[in-house]
Parts: sequence; structure tokens; C-alpha cells
Amino acid sequence: MSDLKARIRRWSKRIAIVLAVFGLPIVAFYYYAAWQGERELRAVLAELDANETPWRWDDLLAASGKVAAADDVRAIVLSVHAQLPRGFAVKVATSGKDLRPNLLMWPEEAESYSNEVASLEAALTEARQVARMPKGRLQVPWGTDLLGPSPDDVQKARMFAHVLHIDACRQAHHGDLERALEDCLAIQRISQALEEEFGMMTQLVRIALQAISLTCLERVLGHGQPPPEQLERVQNAWEQFDRERALANALRGERAFLHWLFERIAERKVAIQDIFPLPNSGLQQAFTDIYLRTNLKQSHAWSLRHFTEALKTLDLPEPERAARLRQLDDDIRKAPPAAKMLTPAWAKTFDAHQRTEARTRCAITALACERFRRVHERWPQAPAELCPEFLTKVPLDPCTGQALQLRATRDGIVVYSAGPDRKLRGTYYDDASPDARHSSYEFRLWNVNQRRLVDHRQP
Repeated sequence: MSDLKARIRRWSKRIAIVLAVFGLPIVAFYYYAAWQGERELRAVLAELDANETPWRWDDLLAASGKVAAADDVRAIVLSVHAQLPRGFAVKVATSGKDLRPNLLMWPEEAESYSNEVASLEAALTEARQVARMPKGRLQVPWGTDLLGPSPDDVQKARMFAHVLHIDACRQAHHGDLERALEDCLAIQRISQALEEEFGMMTQLVRIALQAISLTCLERVLGHGQPPPEQLERVQNAWEQFDRERALANALRGERAFLHWLFERIAERKVAIQDIFPLPNSGLQQAFTDIYLRTNLKQSHAWSLRHFTEALKTLDLPEPERAARLRQLDDDIRKAPPAAKMLTPAWAKTFDAHQRTEARTRCAITALACERFRRVHERWPQAPAELCPEFLTKVPLDPCTGQALQLRATRDGIVVYSAGPDRKLRGTYYDDASPDARHSSYEFRLWNVNQRRLVDHRQP
């Protein structure tokens, strides 16, 4: 019995020594990481509070204020959406995407468009009111739980744009260019109405709506000659649309959301496994949770710094900004564990913004070109000819920082950006159908005798 007790004491000492050797460093590392993370987080919070107030989610929303009734686009969007028939087919809005903008739709396609909106005249009349709301805003009604069901108003705005897109194509096909251009402007305004909203998802929808409006505009101008005063009105609307501020709001909103989320994880109001899957095993899940929480405050501080650095890139020249943002996007792979899992990659968001921004500036220049042609009965030979009568200054290519380029084509002119690889030359529509291998960074105008042509290809 005494030998057994002695062996137990010896093994107890050995186990204690092993735990001390291996366990204490782990415990020490845990508390050191927590202490270091706390220091980093306090420093970042102090810097933000000193330099960027408001920056927290609730403060951002409070500072954005309430929308005046006369500028409330959301009410119109919800009203129009409520009038749409169940199962409204948005696929028709993109069915002609490969058809050159200066070609008439096939009879079957034109009939499909007309059928889609045959019963929606009241809704369309209401939707066009947005074209006359330059200060309109679609304020997203965020709740207190940002992880709960997200407001679907933004997606309803997408449907709103599809309805107007269908009608713009229909009106252009039948020659009512004033009505079609009003549809384009209404889509542009609904995109602009999201300018002040926060977060990447909201701004991605804004970019999508902006792209729809540009597609409609190119088609309308490919079908005839809208009145010059209406062209000027649309051009002015695009020039007044602060897309740069919208991009900043995407980054500011994402930073504020991540701060909100990290705080609730730290307070155990949100479980880590509710955000991303952890191992199924209870023991593995417990160890993974401990591991992620060990670095939680460091991850929190890293994410805030990361988005703050991204916001600083908006002060750089645009070509330099692109390179810096891609570098920051690559840095996510080296982030602390929780930050790596929670921080969204924004390369695709920025690419979409840059592409649509390039097309928007091309559209502004093209509208000035069309107005120039109406006055001088010829196309300008260079963008500089447009200033100062039709443009205050030639917009810069966001991909190069140089002026946008213009060249004559066999059937009109094209205003184009060199694109992110600086190799594009405004040839998107030079083939029978657009090249699927690259995206459009251009806006094309056709000679008057090349507009409203019949498409002789087989439908």
C-alpha cells in the first residue's frame, strides 16, 4: 500500500511538472496576447475617436439624419414594388444584353418586353417621379441587430430599376426617346439615392443600378436623337452624382459594422460559431473558440486599421489607389485569425466601382459629344473640343489618371477608358457581338443613319 501511495505521489509530481512546463506557457501566452490586443485596440479606438468622429455604426446613422418627405425615394420604391405581379420576370431585362444598342429588337423580343409592362403603366408613371428628385434618398431602415434579417428595400430598388429598364427598351424600340430617356434618368436617380448608405453590399447594388442606367442610356442614344435639353439634363445629373462619396460610405460602413460585430463577440452576445462554422467535435470547437478569442482584440484592432488604411487611399490619385487597395486586399491573408475570417475581400467591389466609374465618365463625355454634333453637325475630333461649351473639363480615366480617349469608328465614335490593364482601345462593339472575355469600359455613339437598324441575324 505504501509503495502504491509513493508511486501515485511520484506520478502526480511528474504530471504537475509536465503541466507547468507546457501549460503555463500556454496560459502566459493567452494573457499576454489578450493584454497586447487590449493595448492595440485602445490605441486604435483613441485614434479614431480623435480623428474620425463619427465612425461607429450608430453614430454614422445618427449623423446621416432623416430624409425629408419630398426626397423620400424609399416610399416610391415600395409602392412600385407592391404593384408588380407575383413572379415578375426580371430575366427579360437582360435578355437583349448581347444586342448592339443601335439595333432594333427582334419582333418576338419586343413583344416580350411590351407584355412584361402592359399592366404596369400606373407603376411606371409613379416610378418616373424619381427622375425629378435630384436630392432623393433611399434610406435603409437598419435594425438594432445587424446580423438579423437584412432590409430588402435595396433589393426592391433593383427590381424597380429592372421595370424601368424594360420600359426604356420598349420605348426606345417604338421611337419614344423622351420617355425612354426619362426611364434612364429615373434609374440613375435610384442609384444616386443609395449614395449616402453604408456598407459594401448596399454600394454593390448601387453600382449595379448605375450600370443598368448606362446600358439603357447607350441603347436610347442608339435609337435616335433625343432633345438637346434632355441630353443636357441627364449629363448634369451624372456630373452631380458623387460616386466617390458612395465608395467612401461603403468602406466606412463596413468598418463600423465589423467594430459592432467584434464588440458583441467579445461580450458573448454573438457566438463565433453563429458567424462561421467551427469543427463539429465539441472538444475541437471549444479549442477553436479559445484560439480565436485569444486573438480577438488583435483581430479587432487589425480590422479597424485595415479599413482606415483603405479609406486613406481615397486621397491618392486613382491609378495609385487601385494598386494600394489590391495590396491591402492581399494583406487579409496575413491577418490575425478572427480578422482573416471576418474581413471581406474588396477587390471585386473596387473593380466593379472602377469599371462603372469609367463607363460613367465615358457617358458624360459622350453626352457632350452628342450635344456638340447637334450644334456643329459633326463629331468632335478630340475631347478638348467639348470644353468649355459642353464640358467644364474632360473627365479623367480612373484607370490611368489621364483624359479619356475618343476615336472615330466606321459608324460613329467611341469614348473609352484604357481599362485596368491599360490595353483597351474602345473595341467592345467592333465585332458582331461583344467580346465576352472583357468588360465594357466605353460608351459608343452611332451616326444618325446607323441608328435604329434592323438586326438581320437569326434570333
